[in-house]
Amino acid sequence: MHPSKLVLTPLILPKASEEAARSIATAIRLGDFTVGDKLPAERAIADALKVSRVTVREALRMLADAGLLDLRPGAGGGSFVASEIVPPELLYPGLTFEPKDMIDVLETRRILMPRIAEVAATNLNEGDISRMEAALAFARSGIRDTPHGPNDTLRHILSVASMRFDIAMAEATQNSLLVRMMHMLLTWLDPLRLMTLRSPEDIETAVSNLEDTLAALKAGDHSALLVSLDRRMTQIETEWERTSGRKLRRTMSAVLPPADA
Repeated sequence: MHPSKLVLTPLILPKASEEAARSIATAIRLGDFTVGDKLPAERAIADALKVSRVTVREALRMLADAGLLDLRPGAGGGSFVASEIVPPELLYPGLTFEPKDMIDVLETRRILMPRIAEVAATNLNEGDISRMEAALAFARSGIRDTPHGPNDTLRHILSVASMRFDIAMAEATQNSLLVRMMHMLLTWLDPLRLMTLRSPEDIETAVSNLEDTLAALKAGDHSALLVSLDRRMTQIETEWERTSGRKLRRTMSAVLPPADA
């Protein structure tokens, strides 16, 4: 009998409180709760997540320690949102990327984003537009409040704004699977997006491209939509290629047709 070549390592399962904290943090990052908002009571959160109130209480303490929540005791107290900038390590613990993974992420974005945008432009409603406008307002307010140029906080604000915009665009498709796929893609894209926002010009370009995308969506202008998406994708791709010294396998024109096609 030959010895088994199967090598297994012990699983490290997350605690329920850590998962609860990530769920609440994700809701904050998506804009469901903004700075100053009071979260639902512990019992309501526990019922929604199907966990104990002790688990929720521990999760809220974790988020308070991370600077996301302000926990106020007594009458009129509760859990209040103190920041919408969620540390990536809180949402994506242990997430690591190899160069091949980055190439896959960027190529998947090339394939997925134009198709989602095209469907979104067909189904767009006032609620979708409002969510995208709110994402842009969040970005612009971050720029106004940071007069000395990019820093880690502003880069995170722009990443959050872009994420909220793209999720709203995916939700406009009215296809729950596409929304889930967008969430997954943005999880992997987040570190790359933070890497590209190095100068005031980078910041302004990123926001202007979002504004152009929204204008094209509202106008139903297919050609302008593809052009604005191309600029958005190229900004991250170019910086990744510069810093990694690698080239993407697929050319842009192979996935995204020219605007006059």
